[in-house]
Amino acid sequence: MVDLSSLAIDPEVLKLIPKSTALELSVLPLSLKNDTVIVAMPEMFKRQLVADVQFLLGRKVKAVPVPQEILLDAIHRFYESTPNGLGHTLHTATIPFRPMSRAGLQTQLVCDTSTTTLANRLIGTAIRIGATDIHVEPHGQAFRIRYRVDGVLHEAVQLAEDKAVPLVLRLKSMARLSIADTLHPQVGHTRVRRADHSVDIRISTLPTDAGEKVTIRILDKSRLQLHLDRLGLDDHDLQLFQHALRSPSGLILVTGPEGSGKVTSLYASLTAINRPDISITTIEDPIEFDLPGINQTMIRPDLGYTYPVALRAILSQDPNVILISELRDAETARMAIRAAQTGHLLLTALHAHDAPSAICQLLDMGIEPFLLASTLKIVLAQRLVRRLCPRCKVLARPTAEQLQDISETSALARHFFGSKGCPACHYFGYQGRTGAFQALPVSPGLCQLIARGATVAEIRQWLQTSGVTTLRQAAIQIAERGETSLEEVLRETPSYGM
Repeated sequence: MVDLSSLAIDPEVLKLIPKSTALELSVLPLSLKNDTVIVAMPEMFKRQLVADVQFLLGRKVKAVPVPQEILLDAIHRFYESTPNGLGHTLHTATIPFRPMSRAGLQTQLVCDTSTTTLANRLIGTAIRIGATDIHVEPHGQAFRIRYRVDGVLHEAVQLAEDKAVPLVLRLKSMARLSIADTLHPQVGHTRVRRADHSVDIRISTLPTDAGEKVTIRILDKSRLQLHLDRLGLDDHDLQLFQHALRSPSGLILVTGPEGSGKVTSLYASLTAINRPDISITTIEDPIEFDLPGINQTMIRPDLGYTYPVALRAILSQDPNVILISELRDAETARMAIRAAQTGHLLLTALHAHDAPSAICQLLDMGIEPFLLASTLKIVLAQRLVRRLCPRCKVLARPTAEQLQDISETSALARHFFGSKGCPACHYFGYQGRTGAFQALPVSPGLCQLIARGATVAEIRQWLQTSGVTTLRQAAIQIAERGETSLEEVLRETPSYGM
């Protein structure tokens, strides 16, 4: 064990970790030897802490255990006695490593931090707070950095141009993109290592009139929920969907807008039916996550490898189950229907507001009504609503306007919940998301409606009389259980009855 009372620490070493981050993580950089940073950490520290600090610094870390009280006292003592104001707030651009407030997720970044460390902090923060995307956006003489957490963008900081431009170049380099090309969109991939797993990173660039915009997609498989019974389906809808998945052939359709969790539902469906005695093949754009035991192929339109071309190839590969990540055009839709009619179970996704509009959208693509009626097994429409943080959840009385907005749902409860924001949820007020679902199996009555080419309004009316739950009703039930807020329900679900 190191004696911190008699140790001298080089001020340049202290600059590696800002004081606010050192206090928050209870870590103290002691020395730098051959690109390895010796860092004091609390006794019984977890391996994840070492991985986080390594990611923060972009260097190898050797941990030295120190009692917590001694360590915290040393952090205050060393930073306060260091010249050049390292122990004080710096008026420089910031990138969060662990967010401290809803206002900006800000922690101080020392002015001489390397671009590599800056990029590592940017991505490390995203992984830590569960962000799915990072937006680096040029605006005048500064770049705005935002994180998308649980589907909502939060501004983190404004970066000065002299720091942001090298950051953009570093991010492009990480993804093996052309640094010289700033006039064309580019997409690349990289991977970062956590303590116990890898995280895939997809980096895309877009030329704008103010400079290059960079979007970073965080694909953290450890956060991927691949259990159907944990997506948020109630028992009745879960049984309906599982029954459809047991069909030897037919079409299963998952629908919703961008970011509603369709890929997760499709992946969870494949995981549920994946067995050694069946062959499953997917066609994706792009492949989001690797699924063990499942054949995955990614389309390449630039090479002529499109959805229809991939589907024709797969049909000669003796598949039992086929997944098409999205129906984007009439040709792919017609081929999918044909495949579902010829002994294959086909799962796919479609952008639509709800289950009735998804059915009519397929009809608008030119699918013969009688073919769709005989092939479609179930439509699962979904939305994602944010879960209230259990630590800062409070009762919230709905406004008269909100009560009017939910009057169609016949909600029984008139007490709902909101949140205040706290350190546990990074002051967002929410932690994670759950699904609100509308499961629509193709019953004989619905089959007749589809076969005669019924309109969206006619299908919605029929569903209302049949007692099928709407997306808003499903979300209201989640709010009544205290899992989400009424505000979130009204933000995410369509206002019409069906």
